[in-house]
Amino acid sequence: STAVLPTATPGSGGGYALQFDGNNDFVTFSETSAILAAGWEDTKTVSLWVKPTGTATCTAPSPAHCDNIFGDRPRWWGISRGTVGGNDRIWVWNYDGNYDMIGIDYATDEWTHIALVHSNGVLRAYKNGVEVGSVSSGTTLQPSTGGQPVLYMGGIINNAARNWTFSGQIDEVRLWDVARTGAEIAQDMNQTLTGNESGLAAYYQMSDGSGLTLTDDSGQGWTGTLQDGTNTVPPDGQPPLWVSPGAISGGSVPPTATNTPLPPTATAVVPTNTPLPPTATAVIPTNTPLPPTATPTATAVLPTNTPLPPTATPTATAVIPTNTPLPPTATPTATAVIPTNTPQPPTATATAVPPTSTPPPPTATAVPGSGYALQFDGNNDFVELAETSTLFAAGWEDTKTVSLWVKPTGSATCTAPTPAHCDNILGDRPRWWGISRGTVGGNDRIWVWNYDGRYQMIGIDYTVDEWAYISLVHSNGTLRAYKNGVEIDSIASGTTLQPNTGAQPVLHMGGIINSTSRNWTFSGQIDEVSLWNIARTGAEISQDMNQSLTGSENGLAAYYQMTDGSGITLTDNSGNGGNGTLYDGARGVPPDGQPPLWISPGR
Repeated sequence: STAVLPTATPGSGGGYALQFDGNNDFVTFSETSAILAAGWEDTKTVSLWVKPTGTATCTAPSPAHCDNIFGDRPRWWGISRGTVGGNDRIWVWNYDGNYDMIGIDYATDEWTHIALVHSNGVLRAYKNGVEVGSVSSGTTLQPSTGGQPVLYMGGIINNAARNWTFSGQIDEVRLWDVARTGAEIAQDMNQTLTGNESGLAAYYQMSDGSGLTLTDDSGQGWTGTLQDGTNTVPPDGQPPLWVSPGAISGGSVPPTATNTPLPPTATAVVPTNTPLPPTATAVIPTNTPLPPTATPTATAVLPTNTPLPPTATPTATAVIPTNTPLPPTATPTATAVIPTNTPQPPTATATAVPPTSTPPPPTATAVPGSGYALQFDGNNDFVELAETSTLFAAGWEDTKTVSLWVKPTGSATCTAPTPAHCDNILGDRPRWWGISRGTVGGNDRIWVWNYDGRYQMIGIDYTVDEWAYISLVHSNGTLRAYKNGVEIDSIASGTTLQPNTGAQPVLHMGGIINSTSRNWTFSGQIDEVSLWNIARTGAEISQDMNQSLTGSENGLAAYYQMTDGSGITLTDNSGNGGNGTLYDGARGVPPDGQPPLWISPGR
């Protein structure tokens, strides 16, 4: 017999939904591992109402490169919309070394209830409360770097070319750390929840109706933040819109079921034979193995290009073929490992804090002027720039210079085994290199650091409420740190490693927020930030530190002179277009209504 699906008619009422423009709108939450319970990589349920509008913007070999309705960043699992293998579908998918995916037919401008259930090695997809397909799917893989993916709704933006924002409305999003049954999904889909249901990890009823905060109606505090543009995609002044009515109102709304035959293509799993791009791999050689649930198999594989036969019924179990290995350059090692948590000894003369016998560098007197600086509150402020690989030229992993003026205020908030877990002054997310402030190995310092499989770091003394000019120079296998134009120390440091997932780290200034408990925001002021794709000499650094640049200097990749003085855009004065965006809260850390402050004079 031919399976049929009910067409669910959501009720209208006083509830809200969020509308995403498909250009620069999205919502950020906390880390996946924080919101969902331990073991979520094997057991999870997500259900939501979605009304796609317009046209899907992606044609891609996998749903990881399509418009994100709900899922994590970097992209390991979720619900997406786009054309994969020639089929425009809503995709329920998981990556366990292969892309396991189930396509679901949809109609634009119509509400559809979608559920993803992953448990016992099987991925299931539900449309309007009825299972439409299942496929074998193992543990959701995670970065071998220790980086913690973060959940996003309505879009993920890596850069202007990798902009996976969704056009349409979303309502009644429910995250569960249990595998829900079809009967449970169908029973609850047309009514709101109380918020205390067993296994409910987070619940977004869209009850707010205004503002930039998306309340977690489960009462567990996993608040989301509405965002408008990031990573070279500029804001347009309007984050996701609150619209009313939503998909359902406050009570139970019975569906109107019609016996519509399920089209044969509705459940086709459309694997492809396109390997991950070469940038998807960086083998991270250290000596601490990942736990078994996060370790890729020795030979990661991608699905082949064999769709299900047209006659496949909705309940057929479609196993994605696994006989096409990734090219050698895209295959993680058999045992992926994360960095050790053992910092260089504090007393080491060339590996951590400069030797006490080294005379202190001169105290630079910052030049006053009419320019501006940015002031960060140490709670929820930060600036997001573009991807590291976009701002710097090819080969930046081996050759780069960063210089900036910084005036720390208050007390450093971190005591950690590495500078990657300290207050970010400037560096990438996830944390591979940068300039941080905090207490490492018992020493409160500004840290210049790099990760090449181990953490190499140089500590620099500083004084609270005083400007210091800090430079990081990495080239020819050596990391150097400068204070006020004088070299403090150097240490052997190789190629900056990068994720083996294809995700592109993004540069942040003044803070990085992963969750409420992993909030590395800096308290103080920052001015005159210059990024270079060459190794600058101490003489060049000293010569330029007390004057503004023209913006056309050789090797200058980006230059933030802090000329704006107002607004939430940080202009790149090099003319290379690497503008930043000022943010106020993210990923469970609520905004306070004030992003980083423009202050004058600057340094």
